[in-house]
Amino acid sequence: MKLTVCLFVLLGCLTSIQAQNIPYGDNPKAGKYVQSGDARIYYEVYGEGPPLLLLHGGYYGYISEYEQYYPDLTKNFKVIAVATRGHGRSEIGHTPMTYKLFAQDALAVLKNEKIDKALVMGFSDGAITGNILAAEYPEHVVKLVSMAGALNTTNYRPNALEYVWAMTGKNEEQNLPQFLKDRKKIMPEPQRFAEWVDMLKNAWLEPVWLSEEKAATIKCPVLIVAGDRDDYTRTEAFVAMYKLLPNAQLLMLPNSGHVSLILNPAMLRDFIIPFLKAP
Repeated sequence: MKLTVCLFVLLGCLTSIQAQNIPYGDNPKAGKYVQSGDARIYYEVYGEGPPLLLLHGGYYGYISEYEQYYPDLTKNFKVIAVATRGHGRSEIGHTPMTYKLFAQDALAVLKNEKIDKALVMGFSDGAITGNILAAEYPEHVVKLVSMAGALNTTNYRPNALEYVWAMTGKNEEQNLPQFLKDRKKIMPEPQRFAEWVDMLKNAWLEPVWLSEEKAATIKCPVLIVAGDRDDYTRTEAFVAMYKLLPNAQLLMLPNSGHVSLILNPAMLRDFIIPFLKAP
């Protein structure tokens, strides 16, 4: 777990260095808001072409985690990058957090952009949200790229599940003070950070994020991307998901952990973009 947290910090540092020209996640030129339930959801729009809904990872994740991907993505798609509620500039709200709620927030963004159908790409929490979108709202999803997102909590590695159970918002606030100092600068309610972490646990510890029966109904093409050294999810969970979905492909990256999965622009160019662009 500590290694994963360090990788998130590294990712944040790389983003801040490389994104000097375009401040992804804090860009007034590209940023927009939409009201979804009891929270204002922030998102940014880049590029032109077929719409691509981009969903980031949870907790330390944010719009900026895809910084290395935007140059290639925006050459091919209209990218709608959503800030999950409570992350960055999106409000927290007071509704108990679930992945279905995150999916409804994403749909509110699409509706605000007057987009009926979109390609969907998500990492970690964003992948779980993407899985739910494809299953529960299939009329809005053309294709799905699901990176490092499983179907239920039984797919956690034991040490990862223990880590999540032990987390408290108060303790997490003390773990990475400098990172949080920078993140809180753009949060609408930074004083609620510890409360927000506890609310996020409600989503993380839902016994079933998407039932196998419902997942099996996903008809759109799905590219499942996973690392064989994922810090949170057992490798066999991704294989089982691949076997379950009727129109799925599986890309398993060797010697790849959870966060290092998205530090891979070559993977995007060689596999993900061709999948999204294929007829």
